[in-house]
Amino acid sequence: APRSVPRDHRQRAHARLDGADAVAQTAAPAVAGALIRVIGAPLAVLVDAISYLFSAAMVATLRSVPEPAAASSAKLDVRALTAEIRDGVRWVYGGSGLARLAAGTHTWFAAQATLLVAVAPYAFLQLDLSAFQLGLVYGAAGVGALGGAVLSTTLGHRLGTGGAIICAYAVSGGAVVMLAAGFVPAGWTAAAVLGVGQFGHGWAMGLSNSHEMTYRQALTPDGLQARTNTTMRSLNRAVVVVVSPLAGLAADRLGFAPTLAAAAMIFVVAAAILALSPIRRARIS
Repeated sequence: APRSVPRDHRQRAHARLDGADAVAQTAAPAVAGALIRVIGAPLAVLVDAISYLFSAAMVATLRSVPEPAAASSAKLDVRALTAEIRDGVRWVYGGSGLARLAAGTHTWFAAQATLLVAVAPYAFLQLDLSAFQLGLVYGAAGVGALGGAVLSTTLGHRLGTGGAIICAYAVSGGAVVMLAAGFVPAGWTAAAVLGVGQFGHGWAMGLSNSHEMTYRQALTPDGLQARTNTTMRSLNRAVVVVVSPLAGLAADRLGFAPTLAAAAMIFVVAAAILALSPIRRARIS
């Protein structure tokens, strides 16, 4: 919650969370594979269950912060829920200054959905990569995300909050162009090309997320933080639901390289939406 961290430390806090996530997502598959090999799958699942208990214990030890008392109700109040949804939508797409960021983010998720649908079948069916090679390719994205998170504060000071987000979206477009170029070589060379592209895209995600969250939270009053987050996340996921089957259809009918090229163009459009808005001048600590 924004109250847990002072305003001038929020970007760094988000960046550290992003870095920790990147490390976990990169290392976890390798650790899981090693555990399954050493102790077997059933005990590995037990270790996974224990990790959830450890996570719950860590959350339970977090220092509490004062929160305004919520109105209690014994049953679901549909009218109150509808009013809260309406307030969230009005705030995000009204005069809050978040509408352009929301539009850029929705567009980014359209590109991301296209990328997620196309990459795995592209690697297996067209490039004939093995599962191990594809695992390394995805691992490169985690390493890139860690690097982007580590550099996010420094680049934010140089480029500004808006500039860092725009830079990240543009880098994702270039990284996906690299992925689309993977059809030229084959084998380990193709895996290396895809790995470079995934590294670049991961780096961009590690850079952008902390600045997006900081910008959103800085413009939003405490009382609307949850509604703003719910509104943007819900519509982002709705974009994924709509775009994913269309991306799969495009990959089947047009081929993987054109579909990835389309994803790259959509990332660039997302960057342009923000570059042509006042967000490009935003600078928030």
